[in-house]
Amino acid sequence: QIIGKRLLTKDGFVIHWHGFNIYLLLTMPMNMISGVILAVQRFAILTCISAVYMIRLDTTLFPKDVLALDSGFVSYMSATLVMHSHQNPVWQAFVHCFFRRTSLLSGLDNSKQTSKHETPEKSS
Repeated sequence: QIIGKRLLTKDGFVIHWHGFNIYLLLTMPMNMISGVILAVQRFAILTCISAVYMIRLDTTLFPKDVLALDSGFVSYMSATLVMHSHQNPVWQAFVHCFFRRTSLLSGLDNSKQTSKHETPEKSS
């Protein structure tokens, strides 16, 4: 910038045309190369971030209005909710008591049934 602004121009106007052309020929490729390097660097960083972030199903990139379109997130959250509801200790205790009471009311007492590995007693 010192060469371009102070030595080759005055008050915003070019005073040394040949030097200014050489200056442009030297700086344009350097600016293009640095731009390409920065673009490749940004692409690599975004690829790494996307690879880590996109495989996460517990977060979504979608806004709340179109959240239903993110099928991975919706499937993960529904599976998590089902798993938590099925493994809830209060729910499991209720189901256990309910089925035990139902089997007692219908006359099917589990303690009197023989398992596959037990041999029934022979009556003589």
